Amino acid sequence: DGNELRQLASHQFIGKKKLEVLYLNGSNIRDVHNRTFNGIPSLRVLHLENNYINELRGFEFDQLTNLNELYLDHNAIAYVGERTFESLRFLEVVSLSDNRISEFRPWQAFAAAGETGSLARVALDGNRWRCDCESLRRMQRWIRTVSGNFELQRMICADSRVVADAIASCDSRQSGGVFGAGAEAGEVDG
Repeated sequence: DGNELRQLASHQFIGKKKLEVLYLNGSNIRDVHNRTFNGIPSLRVLHLENNYINELRGFEFDQLTNLNELYLDHNAIAYVGERTFESLRFLEVVSLSDNRISEFRPWQAFAAAGETGSLARVALDGNRWRCDCESLRRMQRWIRTVSGNFELQRMICADSRVVADAIASCDSRQSGGVFGAGAEAGEVDG
């Protein structure tokens, strides 16, 4: 917490087998290398918020199979690799708020945690989402299948509309209820 680390190299935490909570927030971290967290299988809570991380390539957390809480909010994350959260089957809380994410498929990224029913809270607000009807339809469908808490009123589209309003706009452009079989793909009118 509050260190000057800049980057986290691969295998940096080898030998810390009993570590359960790790605070790396506010440590000026810019890069997290693949397999940085190998060697800490007991880790349950990881704080990486308030850093300068700009991308997650896909294997940064692959050995953290017991992780329950992951805080990545208030970074500069613009890219999240498809396999980034794949091994986090018991993830309960994840915060990606206040980053630079515009395209992200939580229905794919959190599929493993969704299967176990562990996902309780996902924070995605404070990013500028791409709000085409197809992406919004999939997001809405995914939100309905997981038991998590989502604040659509706090999620904003790249064109500054609230995601919940964009969903309503997509819904009004078609018949058959929220994102029925006749949903149209394309940008939502503003």
